Amino acid sequence: MHKSHWTIFCTLALVYFISRIILVFIIPISEAPDEGAHYWVIHFIDTCFRLPEYSDLLKDPAASYYGALSPFGYLMHIILNWVLPFDNVLLVSRIASVLIGLFTVWAALALAIEIFPQKKIYQIALPLIVILHPQLAFVQSYTNNDSMACTIASLVIVIMVRIIKYGFSTRCSFILGILLGILLLGKYSAFSLLPALALGFILALWANSTTLTQFIKAAAISFVTALSLSMWWFIHNYYLFEGDISGLGTMMKLHRMAYVEPPALYKWPIVDNALWRHTVFISFWALFGNMNRLLPAWMYKPYALFPIISFMGYLSAFFKHKLNKLFNKDYQHSFAIWIFILACAILSFVGLVLASASLNATGSPQGRYLFVGELAFMALLLKGFELLGNRLGKVMVIICIICFAGLFSYMEFMLYNIYGFSLNPMR
Repeated sequence: MHKSHWTIFCTLALVYFISRIILVFIIPISEAPDEGAHYWVIHFIDTCFRLPEYSDLLKDPAASYYGALSPFGYLMHIILNWVLPFDNVLLVSRIASVLIGLFTVWAALALAIEIFPQKKIYQIALPLIVILHPQLAFVQSYTNNDSMACTIASLVIVIMVRIIKYGFSTRCSFILGILLGILLLGKYSAFSLLPALALGFILALWANSTTLTQFIKAAAISFVTALSLSMWWFIHNYYLFEGDISGLGTMMKLHRMAYVEPPALYKWPIVDNALWRHTVFISFWALFGNMNRLLPAWMYKPYALFPIISFMGYLSAFFKHKLNKLFNKDYQHSFAIWIFILACAILSFVGLVLASASLNATGSPQGRYLFVGELAFMALLLKGFELLGNRLGKVMVIICIICFAGLFSYMEFMLYNIYGFSLNPMR
């Protein structure tokens, strides 16, 4: 990044912190989905200085069921509680979620610089609409492991785009391996990006005319680094939970001990269910509390309208043959990058469908599972605006930002009127 980009980032960071800190002190733990269960893991490690064992989980299955999953998604929360001289573990953990999310903003700016070169308005717009995404802001303002999953996935997307654009290097392959290792130790919703990353390596090989030896070396560095960082956890689970290497089976078992399992809401293929599609849409954009606090119905229309207008940009470019240039040699890198970004968005959605077909078949779909592809979705939205033409595209970007800002402000005002403002989130 150039010096001007760092100035932009600092400004964006200030907007980000203000928007998130307000929510930190508005949202009560009783209205933050599963925060009590996330908090249990952090509090246990913070006080016992060890990972929970199965016997620990059995003592309070209603609160401890996330203890069967990797605690790496709470690493920042745990470190911050050890470093800061405060007794309020929950409040410090919320601040940690906010700090983690800041790296998503940096990743959004870094990605925008790569995919929208010399187009400052788009470079600013991508991180700004990420900041002004109400549901993401809600998730980044309370204790959970979704914030880490979104951030690591976003950084992985940026590194992969740079590899596709500039070619393989030992440094980038190693960094990608570290991020992949962390991703494997985080929330499993991020696993949906793994096929996209495999495609990214193939696209990088094609776009840069790299030798097969260089390709194998880069892939091996990333693969070995990732496994070296993450394999211990799956081995740990294999012995601790009798072959349940992911811990998901144990988590569901504990959850069923504490709560009555409701009947399945959805059946395969799931996407044909209108209620499922509706819930995915609103829970991705703006669904607060325990999935029971909605914006006024008319406010969801812009969130549907902007993607439709963006799609019209793609159609317009297709019929005007503007997309043909992506197949030319000079545009090889651009074509490969956008195919990778599209794959990230599609596979994030596929991951949500698979989750709804298995773990969440008895509950509503969680739009936050799509946050691992947040940068991909928002980048595709802006690309559609760009394809509308230089002038119209810029107008749509400005309208989109103004609209997002207005809806975001209303969201915070609405939640303030419902919950009030308190320094103690344990309410």
